[in-house]
Amino acid sequence: MMDMKLSSDSQYQKMATYRSVRSMLDLFYALKLSRKDLRVLVGLLTVHADLNRHVTFMQVCTDELCPLCQEVEETTLHLLGKCCALINQRLEILGSHYLDYEDLAILHWRSLLRLAKVSKRF
Repeated sequence: MMDMKLSSDSQYQKMATYRSVRSMLDLFYALKLSRKDLRVLVGLLTVHADLNRHVTFMQVCTDELCPLCQEVEETTLHLLGKCCALINQRLEILGSHYLDYEDLAILHWRSLLRLAKVSKRF
């Protein structure tokens, strides 16, 4: 019984180490992105992307509407999860027509960046 517990603990340690190394490799890959892609990714993750809602808040422009659908204000959630002009691309890249914050939170950043680039908003 004791050997089994040690084996289990050892396997857990290996898994935790693997996850840690994998996270480090993922971060290393992110840092190798072009400056433009890294800026877009950080903007999306921090909700400070150059989208109409944010630049209107900064008083750089006056139109908050999404230029793709012209229906609602362009926010990170709208662009990545709800814009009707990106339904097909969102389905192909992220696997769903519409996504909420909870859905977006579990997606890998590479997928979010890919959809952002496909949208041609950056």
